Amino acid sequence: LLKRPHLRAALITGFALVFAVENILVVYGAYLENRFALSLVTSGMLSIVIGGSELLAEGGSDLWTDRLGKKRSVIMGRFGFSVALVLLPWLGGNVVLALAGFAFVFFCFEFTIVSFFPLMSEVVPEARGTAISLNVAAMGVARFVAPVVAVFLFQRTNGLTSNALLSAAVALLAAFVALAKLPDHELEPS
Repeated sequence: LLKRPHLRAALITGFALVFAVENILVVYGAYLENRFALSLVTSGMLSIVIGGSELLAEGGSDLWTDRLGKKRSVIMGRFGFSVALVLLPWLGGNVVLALAGFAFVFFCFEFTIVSFFPLMSEVVPEARGTAISLNVAAMGVARFVAPVVAVFLFQRTNGLTSNALLSAAVALLAAFVALAKLPDHELEPS
């Protein structure tokens, strides 16, 4: 199966998406605490805001992925995710803007990942279970690698800019891989 370019592209896409979000997820609490001296209660409220934005993204994906097309939804979500990541460091001058930026990052991530799984299930239809399992494994590797990179960058720079720009570059690269290599055999959007 790994000889198939569509599957390799899907695995790269899954790995990159999870790497990009984990590279931010691991350090955003420390960033907000260092930058704004947020209390535990405020950090908890951020979790509620992020959870709400993820819920909206899941609903948005449910409503729009079939209309836009799975591949198009994943690519659009990736580009939105990349833009949100690039903007994130520049929203750090104001706590409300920073929180809104994080909510937008997680909204775009959630929309993309929820749109990605149906696309992933069509990459190798005759070996769907194996393809999805390989993708989950690739995402697991990203969850293992990203925290090491995230903490290294954050400690060296004492800020979020390097993490956000690396995540944006990885997400954007994966969008181009998805655009070029993932199959277009799905039905036309309705």
